Amino acid sequence: MQEKDIFNLLTDEGFCNYCLKTNADDVEYWENWLEEHPSERENIESQKNLIILLANETAAQVTQSEYQKLQRRIQLSKKNNRKIFPLIMRWAVAASLIISLSFGYYFYHKAQNNRQIATTISNKTAPGSTKAILILANGQKIELSAAANGTIATQSNTAIRKTNDGRIIYDGDSKSLLYNTTITPRGGKFDLTLADGTKVTLDAASSIKYPVSFTGKERKVEITGQVYFEVAHNAAKPFRVLTRGQTIEVLGTHFNINAYDDEPTIKTTLLEGKVSVNYLGINALLKPGEQASVKSGVSDIRVKAVDTELVIAWKNGLFRFSKTGLRSVMRQISRWYDMEIIYPETLKNTDLFEGSTPRSANVQSILRKLEVTGHVKFKVDGNKIIILNK
Repeated sequence: MQEKDIFNLLTDEGFCNYCLKTNADDVEYWENWLEEHPSERENIESQKNLIILLANETAAQVTQSEYQKLQRRIQLSKKNNRKIFPLIMRWAVAASLIISLSFGYYFYHKAQNNRQIATTISNKTAPGSTKAILILANGQKIELSAAANGTIATQSNTAIRKTNDGRIIYDGDSKSLLYNTTITPRGGKFDLTLADGTKVTLDAASSIKYPVSFTGKERKVEITGQVYFEVAHNAAKPFRVLTRGQTIEVLGTHFNINAYDDEPTIKTTLLEGKVSVNYLGINALLKPGEQASVKSGVSDIRVKAVDTELVIAWKNGLFRFSKTGLRSVMRQISRWYDMEIIYPETLKNTDLFEGSTPRSANVQSILRKLEVTGHVKFKVDGNKIIILNK
């Protein structure tokens, strides 16, 4: 790289983005460029350090006296390190001249814009959070994350309360058969307690339809997506969950159902107690630690032992993978971060991923870990994750 080319880097917006790490595409470009031109790494690092120095100084709105101190420091460094760092000192002096011609003004506003860009990128790739919408029997919609704590609605003799920790609880014994629905959007998660004391946790892009009060001889709910249950015991009223043509019947137990439409199978996993899974007239009785898998339209239920901690990792705030395929991993990431996944026309790798990471992490850190352990690369473009074969 010629000296004049290096000089041009000081006013190259893409290079500034790379130095200040405020644009993922520019960072990726320069990292790739350095891999292809390793002999230029020392020169580039020198300019990177200078850019960071200038940005920090001007972002703090350098006063004239502070600027003069900066010039003296550069001159002193030049005198003391003439033989050791001739390149960076030469360009430090050049940069000081640029600052005197309002280059500092450019960097100040550049730093301001970069912070705004970084905030925007962070917001777009932030992890999911506690949020859901409650649809009452009369069609009224309540955004639960925005609702104040305390009683948020009353139906017949039942009060719907939002607790200090954000959970929704039904108190009362309504004689009317009214059905409510709680829905979590993509990037959402929510807890609620039904009228019988059953605790429910909904993962992102999930829903549960349930009666305000359980009347009659059974307790019946309908779900979509992924839901974890801790069913209150009542031998006189069996608890039934309906999803995609499948019925799970329990008396009192802890279990997880994964029934997303974009998943190839419906998976019911038992942690405590006993459940019966019915699908197309076939029944399977699960023991703790077992999982029943059902494929849509296939009259068969497969039962196997599984690691239950792996299954409910989502409820405990984790992504956990154990020989998990890329598409399965990306479906989880897509729902939690509310991002679209773009696959290459030909996905060459068949990687199986291992490990765990908090779901509170931003999506870039998750993708970096996947890049290290697999044969893929990722590019984040707005709300899209583009998968690239290495």
